[in-house]
Amino acid sequence: MKQINLAEWAIKHKQIVYFFIFFILLGGIMSYFSLGRSEDPAFTIREAVVTAAWPGASAEQITEQVTDPLEKTLQDVKGLDYLRSFTHDGKTVIYVDLKDDVPKEDIQTRWHEMRNLVEDEWGSLPAGVVGPFIDDRFDDVYGSIYAVTGDDFSYEEKRKYAEKIRRRLTSVEDVQKVELLGVQEQNIYIEMDQNKLATFGLSPTDVFTMISQQSAMMPSGMIHTSTRNVAIRVDGLLGSVESLENLPIHVGERSFHLGDIAKITQSYTTPETSLFYFDGKPAIGIAVSMRDGGNNLTLGEHLNAEIEKAQKEVPAGMTISLVADQPKVVNNSIHDFTESLLEAIIIVMAASFLSLGFWSGIVIALCIPVVVCGSFIFMKWQGIDLHLVSLGSLIVSLGLLVDDAIIVIEMMQVKLEEGMDRMAAAEAAYKGCAKPMLAGTLITAAGFIPVGLAQGQTAEYTSSFFWVIGSTLLISWLASIFVSPVLGYKFIRVKSKEERAKEKKKGIKEKIGEKSYQIFDRLIKGSIRYRKSVIVGTFALFAVTMMCLPSVNQEFFPNSKRPEIILDVNLPSGASIEETKRVMAGIADNLYGDKRIESFSTYVGDSAPRFILLFDPSAPEDGHGQMIIVTTGNDVRDDVRSELDQFIADKYPDARAHTRLITTGPPSDYPVMFRLIGEDNKKTAELAGKALDIMRKNPDIVNASLDWPEEMPSIKLKINQDCVRELGIDNYAVSLDLYSKLSGYKVAESYQGDQLVPISFKLEGKNAAQLPDLSSMPVHVGNGRYVPLGQFADISYENEISTIWRRDLKPTITLRADCKDGVMADSLMQELYNDDFASFKASLPDGYTLEKDGSAEWSDKSMKYIFQAVPIMIFFVLMVLIFELGTIPKLIIAIVTGPFGLIGAILTLLITRQPIGFVAIIGMIALSGMVIRNSIILLDQIRQHLEAGLTPYDAVVKSAVLRFRPIMLSSVTDVLGFVPLITNPFWRPLAVSFVGGLLLATAIGLLFVPALYSQIYGVKIPKGEK
Repeated sequence: MKQINLAEWAIKHKQIVYFFIFFILLGGIMSYFSLGRSEDPAFTIREAVVTAAWPGASAEQITEQVTDPLEKTLQDVKGLDYLRSFTHDGKTVIYVDLKDDVPKEDIQTRWHEMRNLVEDEWGSLPAGVVGPFIDDRFDDVYGSIYAVTGDDFSYEEKRKYAEKIRRRLTSVEDVQKVELLGVQEQNIYIEMDQNKLATFGLSPTDVFTMISQQSAMMPSGMIHTSTRNVAIRVDGLLGSVESLENLPIHVGERSFHLGDIAKITQSYTTPETSLFYFDGKPAIGIAVSMRDGGNNLTLGEHLNAEIEKAQKEVPAGMTISLVADQPKVVNNSIHDFTESLLEAIIIVMAASFLSLGFWSGIVIALCIPVVVCGSFIFMKWQGIDLHLVSLGSLIVSLGLLVDDAIIVIEMMQVKLEEGMDRMAAAEAAYKGCAKPMLAGTLITAAGFIPVGLAQGQTAEYTSSFFWVIGSTLLISWLASIFVSPVLGYKFIRVKSKEERAKEKKKGIKEKIGEKSYQIFDRLIKGSIRYRKSVIVGTFALFAVTMMCLPSVNQEFFPNSKRPEIILDVNLPSGASIEETKRVMAGIADNLYGDKRIESFSTYVGDSAPRFILLFDPSAPEDGHGQMIIVTTGNDVRDDVRSELDQFIADKYPDARAHTRLITTGPPSDYPVMFRLIGEDNKKTAELAGKALDIMRKNPDIVNASLDWPEEMPSIKLKINQDCVRELGIDNYAVSLDLYSKLSGYKVAESYQGDQLVPISFKLEGKNAAQLPDLSSMPVHVGNGRYVPLGQFADISYENEISTIWRRDLKPTITLRADCKDGVMADSLMQELYNDDFASFKASLPDGYTLEKDGSAEWSDKSMKYIFQAVPIMIFFVLMVLIFELGTIPKLIIAIVTGPFGLIGAILTLLITRQPIGFVAIIGMIALSGMVIRNSIILLDQIRQHLEAGLTPYDAVVKSAVLRFRPIMLSSVTDVLGFVPLITNPFWRPLAVSFVGGLLLATAIGLLFVPALYSQIYGVKIPKGEK
């Protein structure tokens, strides 16, 4: 049975080919405009947070009685990776992280199981523990944030307008969620006059009960008529301060109003919580998240249209400002990548025109849009959005996608120049190239298998790398089989032998080509003659290069080009939110008016919401403030950052300030991070202090600190049990009485429009003024009697641990630091871990360990996952090779050349001082597939020449010379396709390593493969050649 020649079939049925070309182009264009747009690819956040509070308890008490039992229970969560928690100021926050191999679709099931475990344990926790509060939704990205400001408007007026805008934006297409930022809870305070309470013989409990009953929403029945049911509503709920003041109080035969014994006011909760400022002005934030698969650009247009309408409706003087504009960032990012894609297309087309001539270049130019549009269709089918990784992958694959077309067109040219007709040339090109090209395409695509099959957030973040490049390569092979022969049949123009013979003068191009072939012919013959030297020299060069690898800088993921600076300020333990507000206001005053700053938003007692996926919000804390500073561009960003660090260090020396930039990979708070895990709190803190001293001695370390804060002051009350028994009370009654007076005790709720306002008792006067008078504070002991606290309690002042961090139930302290400008954090961490901490790690007691944290831990974990998938890649490559080459010796020749891409890659990184990171390592692994592809083409050509009757020596030499131009040309076009990516910080290490690695490996491979083949098969040099 005659084998089908697909090129022949395509030419004879070119109308069918044209039909599919048209609809691929049409479908690709439609897919491009309907693809989702985002800055970064989505990845699954496998983390949930369990929060509980125990008002009045110390950090150590909560850890022992609440955190520990909850963590032991949570260890039963299936697929658990690790637990980490921090306990502080009467509350505990437990982070539950699942393993990376937990399937995405099973995560919600795991969280449901976790909720059940927590609820089962909750009944055994101490009385008074509040909660649990469980949050397993961390994937909402609030990419569009607006601020409502107005100097002449009260906070409540701004909140009401912000709430109207929030409701308005929830109906916008593609909106997932809209949240308000900086909202303060209102409270109605009943400030008791204790003297009057004592005069009337009232206890606080009596008043609590009356108010609770009066505010309860109770059904009053229903009247049933013959035609309808009529509900009865009792009016008179506590809806205002006035209604509370007029609330009747009955004591025996006497009646009076609540306002007679208490001062009643409605105000915002003190102390304040989670304040939001924009450009230094108090504001209410409106944060908008986009639904999965939404188009960021379209969403931005719709939101801006609604905000413009809202701005016209708010009063004069009230402004709605844009704080975070993710749609604009995405638009700029896609625009930049689209420009890079067009630049790559132009560069590759120019190279094709120069090397193959005008008409052959036309064929290549027409194949490119077909393949690119086919890739857009595949991306639409697979749900891959346009973002940093997918668009970069398209640019990476652009140079690769023309390789097959170049090989086919170049072969057709050669056959036409030999005198074949067009159909015969197309058939010969298919017969000689189709199978090795398919093998080469599969092997090149296989080089990206590790990132496609690896587990973990990092691999998930970059997984479209494999799918986009793999699909593009396969589509390009199909185009080279069906499209290139049809277009080549129509467009290729070559001069016949007679025409070339008549030409007396050769052009510059022909002269250069002829001279290149002569030089290469001599090099090939020399490599065969000195084959052992070539083989040994190549392996020696490879060994020397690998010895240089430790000298290459390391950086897991580089910083992005975004103009934002993230500033975190942490005040000493126990700092109030008022003090944090004062410090952040001072920093804002310093920034205000700086023309290098476009805008800045401030979060006091809280952090910014997740405005991009690669940002981790931190838990609320009174002593923490955060600023998101948007500079006018990268050219001034670093100067602003260094000046800001210096200003805070000079003016607020007690504050621990840290600035960072947005990275292009999984986020880390600090570039240098280690964690010390131990068994005992004090011993762990002591060892962490020693480790911090060691770290600070390194000259490249800046701003080193611990996350284990200093002790904070507390007041201890030692109750005399004999006294309280005589008074008829107990410890609980004392604590409840003090809590209601000092902090305010919630007794009821007031329904006011869209708000539910708590009603709380508290003592008259400010809390701060009560500290010196604590011993004389009267405590209710029943029957209208009050006794000073100091009469039955000893009051002492002590320091206690304010915050306890744990990891997998063990005390854990994180050491973190910045590094000097120009120093790569990952390289510095390796130096610290392997050298500086070597003796410290060896001297640690049993049960105590020092581990990498932050980006270094991410890097180690991600590399482990990548290399776990490498055996699959190797098996696939070997399988393709054995089917294509047919013999083990040829397979060995091809596979040995794979690692040679590392020679040029590592040397290029060393020379250019570019770091090796996750993306660069992926590129180096993939580079091996491209080098092997070139070896396959050369080995297959040797086979064809041997089958044609050539001697082994002539077959090797002529095959190398014949394939010299297509192999070099395809490699050069691959390299040129990477050039536009060199300016992008995310892709630069990969582009640089690819450029150097592929060029050098191609040159080495063209000489090494003939030498190794000649050595293995014992190719003899003819006598005339010696």
